[in-house]
Amino acid sequence: MNMNMTHTNDYLARLPKKLVPVMTCLAIGASSSVSSSVLEEIVVTAQKREQSLQDVGLSVSAFSGDQLKELGYSDTIDIAAQVPGLQLQQFHPSITVFNIRGISQNDFGDQLEAPIAVFTDDAYVGAMGAIHGSLFDVERVEVLRGPQGTLFGRNATGGLIHFVTRKPTEELEGYGMVTLGEYSQIKTEGAISGELSDGLLGRFSFATNRGDGWQKNQIGTDFKQSDSFSVRGQLQFDLSDDATLNLKLQHSETDEIGNTYEVITAEATGVGGTAVITGGPNPITGYERPFNDPHNLAVNDLGYFQKEQSGITANLSWDLDKVSFHSVTDFLSLDKDYKEDADGSPIDFFAFFTEQKYDQFSQEFRLNGEGEQYRWVGGLYYLKMDTENRSFIDINFQDGSGTIPSGVTYELESESYAVFGQVEYDLSDDWMLLGGLRWTEDERQIDSAFTDFLFTSGEPIVFSPNTTDLADQDWSNYSAKLEIDWRPNQDWLYYASVTKGHKAGNFAQPVFATTFSLLPHDEEELVSYEIGFKGEMADGSLRLNGAIFYYDYKDYQAFSLQGLEQAIFNKDASLKGGEVEVTWLTPVEGLEILLGASFLDSEVEDVVLPDGTVKNREMPQAPELSANALVRYGWEALGGQMAVQLDANYNAEAYFSVFNGQEELEDAYTIANAHISYRTDNDQWRLTGFIKNLTDEEFRVYNLDVSALGFIQNAYAPPRTAGVSVEYNF
Repeated sequence: MNMNMTHTNDYLARLPKKLVPVMTCLAIGASSSVSSSVLEEIVVTAQKREQSLQDVGLSVSAFSGDQLKELGYSDTIDIAAQVPGLQLQQFHPSITVFNIRGISQNDFGDQLEAPIAVFTDDAYVGAMGAIHGSLFDVERVEVLRGPQGTLFGRNATGGLIHFVTRKPTEELEGYGMVTLGEYSQIKTEGAISGELSDGLLGRFSFATNRGDGWQKNQIGTDFKQSDSFSVRGQLQFDLSDDATLNLKLQHSETDEIGNTYEVITAEATGVGGTAVITGGPNPITGYERPFNDPHNLAVNDLGYFQKEQSGITANLSWDLDKVSFHSVTDFLSLDKDYKEDADGSPIDFFAFFTEQKYDQFSQEFRLNGEGEQYRWVGGLYYLKMDTENRSFIDINFQDGSGTIPSGVTYELESESYAVFGQVEYDLSDDWMLLGGLRWTEDERQIDSAFTDFLFTSGEPIVFSPNTTDLADQDWSNYSAKLEIDWRPNQDWLYYASVTKGHKAGNFAQPVFATTFSLLPHDEEELVSYEIGFKGEMADGSLRLNGAIFYYDYKDYQAFSLQGLEQAIFNKDASLKGGEVEVTWLTPVEGLEILLGASFLDSEVEDVVLPDGTVKNREMPQAPELSANALVRYGWEALGGQMAVQLDANYNAEAYFSVFNGQEELEDAYTIANAHISYRTDNDQWRLTGFIKNLTDEEFRVYNLDVSALGFIQNAYAPPRTAGVSVEYNF
């Protein structure tokens, strides 16, 4: 089934009032016939070979490039809206952390790796600051739930997200798209692809995003503005009839005003010593916020966010006699500077800033083979990450005592070596047994210097390999998987698996140095027990996928902020839950429905609360229920095809930290989006209007308890916005 229907976005502030009636009038009297855009057959490589999504015994959600456009997804973070069990944490695009089935990393340190691995074209992205960006010229996105390690280069505790870009083509093709939206937003993207010479194909893609801020600043420039561009060039060399080399170069730059928050006066008198709202003026500065609107602030320090990111990836595929050889060589460089007005007020009180220079090199060698009854994959992986970081804060107590600076400068070197493999064996026509194993060695070495005037009387703490053996750590561990699949007929697949995953330990590098915060945290391990099914009914027009799981989580790396002291502690935890996804091409011609839901029950054991009490707590950002829905109706009109679409995402209440404080609990919320689109019959022109956050829902995407300074920080999702896009394909 064809799925070439697109989504595009607009800019005119009052556009919906003008656009919707026009589009509605154009549609009157049109006949109802449209190609499917939701129930498209998607080919994935979740098991390092091309398979239909329905043939993979794994909990996977996937979107093709056309589906992403239909959904209106233009940023890497947008996919969280229609993937059951996927949450997002992002106080600012300087750091992006995905959360799958409650597994996440909610520390904001640049030196950390997330337990949800992100890959682009088979290459691992190790820096959380390198994840956010424009989602342009993409072939598909795959979201894998559960521990990963026996197939992909870098192992992951909780899941994996793989972005696959469009590759060069023999035929000349391309597209260009312009999006205009509220707050003076202008987005562009495009690509051109074709044969450059005999045996050489090329593709060039780009994206830009420019817009004013949607967070109003009453005394200066508005916050949350956008100003970025990305370029990507690819060359595909046909080395022989059996060997192909794809060379990809990419570069992106961001230059924006920094970040701030809605700050609420609070003190640490809540449950377990966590924050509770008191109202009134800040006890230290005397400032009282006069606005009730979280998007309306008065902030004197604009700060900044500047990022340059470059990468080179070489993918070599070589079909030998009985096996195929694959090599993935990748280099990534990130240079990031960030400053925020952390007190969210017109007073010079609390500023936070970081600098990072990050370099990453990875090399993966992989062999694939198969026989009459079996298929196998084996590989070697090497990863080296070097980061030089500087994180500081300035606190001005407003009493004439001056500014109190505190911070850390450090260099962290990480190396990882791994060998992995997986075998599938057909026991019969209906039964298949799968086994996989991985061994990983991780080594980290850190050299740190703290300047902390609050806790050390102005004497820097030096934490380096020359002074303590704590600064040189290594971890060895294994991942494993055992799975059995049963396919009683062509329409249904049932699977059961036991999977062990792990993530290496690391160093917390707080801006305040204390005895406990300098200790490295240990590796974490997760054993997953999962049962799932995938099926199609009604001649393939109804697709039903589901899974239930239980996680035994050992030494979960839990982030702690007590007062102003940061640390990461290892705690045991458990999670249980499941997901279900329904995709239905209904009997009503042109009507498509997509539904999804995630159920989760989590517990972290023996959490030490700020007041010293010990209690079991829920995992951060782990709502008991989250759900997504999409309804789309398309019909023929004006010699082409029109479609209207409504999609929504619901999240039950969830906490922002492992302490589960009362002001860290975000209430349940639902966010909805609407689209209306028209495309010509030859798919050359596409016009789309959209409204995001249709009901103008106010909900927080981040919260931090800084009640030691008299307030908490809240970061909110964008308000309602509208726009239109125009796309031309050739």
